[in-house]
Amino acid sequence: MSAWNIERRRGDRGLLGGLLVGLVAGTASAVVIFILQERGVINLPGQGMSFVAASAAFVVDIVLSLGLSVIIVVIILNIVFH
Repeated sequence: MSAWNIERRRGDRGLLGGLLVGLVAGTASAVVIFILQERGVINLPGQGMSFVAASAAFVVDIVLSLGLSVIIVVIILNIVFH
């Protein structure tokens, strides 16, 4: 197995790690919004809080998933090409 294949496999795990971190952080942000609603800090009528919680989870997930994936790819490329 060549060094490139070994590094590529490490990169795949890194990308999955970035996605997992994004998923966990997105879920945590929705839970924080829920707790803020239950304590009366944020008060929106009807489905407003559900929409805000889902939006926060989506945005946090996307930002962290993409950000960590890019960082991991840059690190791996530095390892492979230096």
